[in-house]
Amino acid sequence: MSGQIRLRARYKKYVTPWFDYLLVSKDEMEDILDGTGWVVRKYLDTEGAAGYIAVMDKKKAWGGVAVHCLESGGSCVPCLKEES
Repeated sequence: MSGQIRLRARYKKYVTPWFDYLLVSKDEMEDILDGTGWVVRKYLDTEGAAGYIAVMDKKKAWGGVAVHCLESGGSCVPCLKEES
């Protein structure tokens, strides 16, 4: 996939397993997530660099209302906007 790199981190005698890292535009991120049950809650733009951080939540259907389940504590909150 375009924008995919494979990394591993090393520090002194420590090393991580290899992992894939995907570098995509915000539009590509939205396309990739479409239909997966994940949604971008917000983008954090980086200052002085071409990049961003995406904060994502898992969506669940609950009584016909879309809900975002926050990873911290596992609590779910209704979406602020109606989802189609």
